[in-house]
Amino acid sequence: MKNILIIFSLSSVIIACSSGAAGDKKAQLEELKKQQTAIATQIDALEAEIEKLKAKRSCKNYSCYRSCTSGV
Repeated sequence: MKNILIIFSLSSVIIACSSGAAGDKKAQLEELKKQQTAIATQIDALEAEIEKLKAKRSCKNYSCYRSCTSGV
């Protein structure tokens, strides 16, 4: 009877430990990496937009302004 109880207890522990927690962590990691890539793309786009705005504001006269905005 003791042997059956010990085997059942060990089996329960092994099953509980291998319940797929590693798979959940991997899926969570992949999702976070996708979000990181998307956020990095958004950051790059916003930085480029800000640089364009800075260039437009740094123009001091109308001819410079026209040359800065002609490519837009």
